[in-house]
Amino acid sequence: MMKRCVHVLLAVAAFSMTATQAEAQENVGVASAPMITDNITIVEEQTEQSAETLFEMVEVMPQFAEIKKPDGTLLEGLAALQYFIINNLHYPVIAEENGIEGKIMCQFIVEKDGQISNVTVAKATHVWSNPKYRDALDAEQRKKMETSLDKEAVRLVKSMPKWYPGLQKEKPVRVRFTLPLNFKLQ
Repeated sequence: MMKRCVHVLLAVAAFSMTATQAEAQENVGVASAPMITDNITIVEEQTEQSAETLFEMVEVMPQFAEIKKPDGTLLEGLAALQYFIINNLHYPVIAEENGIEGKIMCQFIVEKDGQISNVTVAKATHVWSNPKYRDALDAEQRKKMETSLDKEAVRLVKSMPKWYPGLQKEKPVRVRFTLPLNFKLQ
């Protein structure tokens, strides 16, 4: 059996990653281009949660809350996020058995209270270790196998505890966040 491994691409760039203006329009269905004020992209978005301003970048970006390890060690921020992902992500069996790897870009909103909402897959790239097997399947079967990685990424993000919200002018605001997850078999 292959060894399962999930690489988490978490760098400072991931915390400040934003969609381009065109992507922002496409992703939120905005009729007009987002306005840029003081180098901060503001995108107006209507959601079930709120009709408030949604930021792409803020003075203080959202941060994953702290986690206590079983040995009592307290982790915060990036280290806590990595620990959470490593301990809560489950490589889908169907993807593992068929040698499917991928990079999933999850987008979500960190609300003013730190709750996670509107979790989506912004982009997904799937790689098969055996392309001949992939080509022997019909499109529906391939999609079912490939989207198992997408579904697991969304499940993981939805299961996250509250984050520390993003701050703009020292006030909590809604911030769109993009988290890249690499699924890799070794």
